[in-house]
Amino acid sequence: MRGYDRNYRSIDPTETAVHLLTTIRAKQWQSHFMKIAPAATPIARHPDRRSWSPVTCGVYPTVIMDLPAYFARIGYQGPSKPTLDLLCDLHARHLARIAFEGLDPFLGRAVAIDSESIQAKLVNRRRGGYCHEQNRLFHDVLASIGFAVTALGGKTIWMRPSLNAPTTHRLTLITVAGQQYIADVGFGPQSPPAPLLLAHGVEQTTSHGTYRIEPDGRHHEVQLRSPEGWRPMYAFTLAVPADADFEMANWFMSTHPRTLFVRNLIVSRLVNERRVSLLNTSLTVRYPDGSLD
Repeated sequence: MRGYDRNYRSIDPTETAVHLLTTIRAKQWQSHFMKIAPAATPIARHPDRRSWSPVTCGVYPTVIMDLPAYFARIGYQGPSKPTLDLLCDLHARHLARIAFEGLDPFLGRAVAIDSESIQAKLVNRRRGGYCHEQNRLFHDVLASIGFAVTALGGKTIWMRPSLNAPTTHRLTLITVAGQQYIADVGFGPQSPPAPLLLAHGVEQTTSHGTYRIEPDGRHHEVQLRSPEGWRPMYAFTLAVPADADFEMANWFMSTHPRTLFVRNLIVSRLVNERRVSLLNTSLTVRYPDGSLD
């Protein structure tokens, strides 16, 4: 029997029940993976800025980063000099402590990618996020520390190798000790656990797989070695997108009815030597040798 909502639209009870069950299950998985507190701590509108660092982040306006809160979020205690060792340490800790997830697009919620909203969600409320949230946060943290960083866009070609793909991914270019590295803490289960040296033809072995960056026309293509051979993940150039380009990509990926994140429940996180991933009702545990549970 159908009912009606307050706008006199027809309501199918079965559809409503399915929606509620999906929402409840999503929240249960979200709590299981990220251990979110039942009630988020309110964010002060005017925090003590003595512990905050104003930063001008490339094409973005001035960003205020709460570095102590971020360091506490990822469990880091130590110096904050912009060195390669620090970059690698923060990269590994970020992936281990902040889950990759697309719960908001899946539940039909807006995804804000301004710095304040991302800090509130991923740091203060201890949530996770997807590439535009994860890599924006990491970009701003590195810039606040003093690293030379540039936000870049990428074409995701994982499982569909074609440069005709739209530029919907986000990553970060870092220059440190005279060399350029790519940092990507937002590519889900395939995220490199360490920054990758921007050099062609160099196999880079990490704790969770071997990667390389190969030229493809004017693009740099990030590849992951699998038992079947090298598999392309995404391709990028060094052209710097405008802030509006990221906004458009984020809006498309979080709202289009056929995108991966709108159609699927996705959560992934590094847990010690394992990559734990959830795709809808399928839970996968992958080990460094490629074996699966």
